[in-house]
Amino acid sequence: MELDWKKLLGYALLFWVIMFVVACIFVGFKVGDTMWAQIVMWIAAIIVIWLLAPLAGARDLQKGLIIGVVFVVVGLILDYIITVRFTGMEFFNSWELWTSYGLTIVVAAIRGSMAK
Repeated sequence: MELDWKKLLGYALLFWVIMFVVACIFVGFKVGDTMWAQIVMWIAAIIVIWLLAPLAGARDLQKGLIIGVVFVVVGLILDYIITVRFTGMEFFNSWELWTSYGLTIVVAAIRGSMAK
């Protein structure tokens, strides 16, 4: 079964919006730069990806990898267009950000490989 690209892009957008809102909450409480907030963000991302990947079409490892990469590409584009306006380009210098992008691909791939 082929991936439904409109649906996949919609779920990628939804993932980014959810994570953006969570990040804004932490920033609003002025704890966005703390390590515990980053860990909570990673846990939230894992849960959201785990729930969204099958809905986006993760039926095997290959589709899971594709979905993870699409989620990351959409995230990169939206972070460049929206997040950088608030943070500046140094946002992309954060190892925590790149770790979360890698985590997105790995979790989506694992979820796809577990689909029956």
